[in-house]
Amino acid sequence: MTKDSGKTTHPSEDTEFPGLGSRIKNTAKHTAIFGAGGVLQQSASILLLPVYTRFLTVADYGILNLVLIVKPAISMLTSSMIGPSLFRSYYDYDNEDDRSMVVSTALYLALSISFSLFLAGHLVSGILADLLTGSAKNGFLISLVLYTGALQSVTTVGMAVFRAKQLSRKFAITNIVGLLVTLGVTIYLVAFRRIGFAGVIYGSLAGKLLTSLIILHMIRKELRPVFNLNEVRKIISYGLPFIPLNILTLIERSGIRIIIKLIAGPAAVGIFALADRFARVIQTLVIMPMKQIRPAVVFEAEKDPNAREFYSKLITYYLLLSGFIASGIVALSGDVLSIIAKPSYMSAIPVIPWMCLTIIVFGLQGYASIGLMLKRKTYWFPICTALGLVLTFALLILLMPVMGLSGAGLALAMGYGLSSYARYRAGQKFYRMSFETVRILKLVLVIAGVTFAAVSLPMSPAVFSVAVRGLFVTIGVPGCLYLSGFFEKRELFQIRDLVKGIIKRVFRRGSLSE
Repeated sequence: MTKDSGKTTHPSEDTEFPGLGSRIKNTAKHTAIFGAGGVLQQSASILLLPVYTRFLTVADYGILNLVLIVKPAISMLTSSMIGPSLFRSYYDYDNEDDRSMVVSTALYLALSISFSLFLAGHLVSGILADLLTGSAKNGFLISLVLYTGALQSVTTVGMAVFRAKQLSRKFAITNIVGLLVTLGVTIYLVAFRRIGFAGVIYGSLAGKLLTSLIILHMIRKELRPVFNLNEVRKIISYGLPFIPLNILTLIERSGIRIIIKLIAGPAAVGIFALADRFARVIQTLVIMPMKQIRPAVVFEAEKDPNAREFYSKLITYYLLLSGFIASGIVALSGDVLSIIAKPSYMSAIPVIPWMCLTIIVFGLQGYASIGLMLKRKTYWFPICTALGLVLTFALLILLMPVMGLSGAGLALAMGYGLSSYARYRAGQKFYRMSFETVRILKLVLVIAGVTFAAVSLPMSPAVFSVAVRGLFVTIGVPGCLYLSGFFEKRELFQIRDLVKGIIKRVFRRGSLSE
């Protein structure tokens, strides 16, 4: 080790790519801070799985997911268009008055769009309910779902302000309150009042309503009675390419469930949704936290001489984290389902690995798009997504009669794979990037091998099996990666320093408590 101005460095650290290690550390730090809040925001549906699988029939769970199809029609529009635009425009100005103008304009625009869409959807809610669930009586629930989606516009603006001002505490508090209210109301209505899947919708609405009120209170000093038309034009211009992209995403999500319903019935939709929910743990723990900070670190690193190396390592680290979580999900899903669910839900087990693959490839799209993002070529996004969507629907119709719901998962994975590849190839025209091919190959082989070994372990009861399989994956994946030579020297030093820091903090707290 050498010392320079009191700062300890390792001889192999930052010699090949100066500053790369510190940039990676900084990215990890911010990902953890804002990712924790994002995890809380997304974790309600995961924590409620035992309630769904114990108190809802498979058919009811399928109908619930069909009703929820309409929610992204509003929330995805404001989240994808206004959220990124606000984040970008906020840094166009240096003084607080101008930044308040940006926040106020973005909020009023988001509310105008979302509640206009809500009113339009409310007028045809009965038709939508009949189309999706086969009963116009569910029209009122459709309206409630649309209203919940409209409230997302407040959350979108508030969370963008928290991220821009690095208010991680407010970000976390808001998500914790929303999570607790959603859990409490849903459990009460579904498990104790026994009102069925409607209780899930009421719980989601209660959590989102209270969260919106808290956010409005927290950002009240940022709001002004101003609506700047020039800023509106900037927001719309920047976010416009995301509208067709989200329309395609909405078509994909709703179309897949509708096709499954037509081929195999509502119960199959419920099984598919359960397998998807297990796989979405990857999105909650990895994709969403990294997505929170990715635009900032990607744009910040653009002028760095080591930018390309940094981007390639981002891809590798994403695959490492998502693959590790996927290995645990696949290894534990059978035992977990046997503990929390009725026997009628067990048919989701063989579908879960395919859905994990689907979610990993879905998240890869964001990293395959780095070149297009840097060069502002976002018009490629809907084009590449359309290609993947066509392949997904074609394979869905072809594979489901042969492979069942596993075929649906494979169709989705291949569709996302085509979209990711198309984005990468398009981006190469404007900004050359590369993958760490050898390291990724080692990673894939290790993840596949450890997962297969963990699933093959014969043991019972389920609670004991969860502990043993979980420990096997936790030790097996990093251990085999180390033996394969996957980790670089810089990374081993950083891991060692991280472990030392954790141990010191633990012992320091222990001594203070004594």
